[in-house]
Amino acid sequence: MDDTRLSILLLIWLGAVLTLAVGRSWRRTRGTGLVLGYVVNIWMIHWLAPALYVLRWYDGFDQGIVEAGL
Repeated sequence: MDDTRLSILLLIWLGAVLTLAVGRSWRRTRGTGLVLGYVVNIWMIHWLAPALYVLRWYDGFDQGIVEAGL
């Protein structure tokens, strides 16, 4: 199973979340953290499951379906 494309997509997601977190903290405006909480929630449901497919021992659905969902 070739998981390089899936790894790249996961890194793009991680970069987007980190960019948002750093950008929000750098602006020094008051807020309740709802934007970051929303993004972390979306990140967990869309990133955590495909991250299992990067593991060598995990055998699940077809990787093409997982990439399309990610």
